[in-house]
Amino acid sequence: QNDNMTVLHLVNTDTKNGKVVKVRFRGAANSDDVMDFQVLLSPGDVWTAAVTKGADGFANLVTNDGTCTIPALTKGTAVSFRDGRLNPALTGDALANQTREGYVEIFNSADIPSDSIYFLTGALVASQSALYTAIKHVGGNAPCTGAAIDKALFTTNFDGAVVGDEKAAANLGLDAPTGGLMGDWYIINVPNTTT
Repeated sequence: QNDNMTVLHLVNTDTKNGKVVKVRFRGAANSDDVMDFQVLLSPGDVWTAAVTKGADGFANLVTNDGTCTIPALTKGTAVSFRDGRLNPALTGDALANQTREGYVEIFNSADIPSDSIYFLTGALVASQSALYTAIKHVGGNAPCTGAAIDKALFTTNFDGAVVGDEKAAANLGLDAPTGGLMGDWYIINVPNTTT
């Protein structure tokens, strides 16, 4: 509101394990879901994004971060908050306004261990999971290998694995969440030079 923007920082203080983090923005009036996605943090990673008012009046989110997200957020491209869960009687700026105030929820859904896991491929082979390799930053950017991420997080069509099966999840590079997340935010108004 009023030319303010919110800047968010999500920090993985765990220097050994990656994290699958659910991020959900909710509107102030009824806690309606106006945007949600997952962030796949490397060990020791910091993910940064800003929420601003778009030209259409709706809140939007933009990041220039090299961390993997699902769905993928393109660097420097604003993604508008959605209105599908908002009061359908509202229109125009009244509807857009419902996206510009609210709160954010952040959940550690799973860990992505850096430890080698063992695969039986004729012989017992130990290596880091394809998921860990996909989300681990190299030169400031994570590879975000789609096939590895899809296989680990959307397992219903792969190898007969079932979401919720702990052993299958471990074989795909996931483990129970252990915490280690930290975050901060600030509201900045560039025209008024206030934070």
